[in-house]
Amino acid sequence: CQAFPLWLGIIPEEQKKLVARKLHEAVEKAGYRLTTGNLCTLYVMDALSEHGYIEDAWKLLTREEYPSWGDMLQNDATTIWERFELKKDPTMNSHSHPMYGSVGAWLYTHLAGIQSVDSGFSKVRIQPHVPKNLTFAEAVLDTCKGQFRVKWQKQYGKLILNVTIPFGVEAQIYGPEGTQVVGSGSYVFDITGQSSR
Repeated sequence: CQAFPLWLGIIPEEQKKLVARKLHEAVEKAGYRLTTGNLCTLYVMDALSEHGYIEDAWKLLTREEYPSWGDMLQNDATTIWERFELKKDPTMNSHSHPMYGSVGAWLYTHLAGIQSVDSGFSKVRIQPHVPKNLTFAEAVLDTCKGQFRVKWQKQYGKLILNVTIPFGVEAQIYGPEGTQVVGSGSYVFDITGQSSR
């Protein structure tokens, strides 16, 4: 119940930190088990990441015990199931079902940090959310404007961001020194001081 209003942006500014903390506490109390069902799983990953709790989102993503995406992988899943539990009888309607697949969008919008901020990807924000225990992430996103490429990597005590922006697109690159606006091309940024948000 905290994730959806945070995602919608309807929480008053002075209450956002409190609501985000309550979301964090609920996730922690649940032992990093997904308790959102099919309607709010997308929102919990986004809300945690955007409000400074990338570590919680990462723990949800990488959990291998039931219920989790990792449990599906442990049971040889090659698709996202309709239900978290493995059923091999008529009570499981689909072993290839998109409702829990929203995490796929989170991988490029939050982990890689590619988000459209204007219609048709004419302007984008590049703002990766970097978990402590992940050393790199890379995403290629095909859009109507062309292909975006983002790779961040922890290397020799630095956090290096490589981006490729397609022709005709303006990109806001978020880093510890503030926001840089760039046009199409390939760039390398040192974002070492960037927090997890």
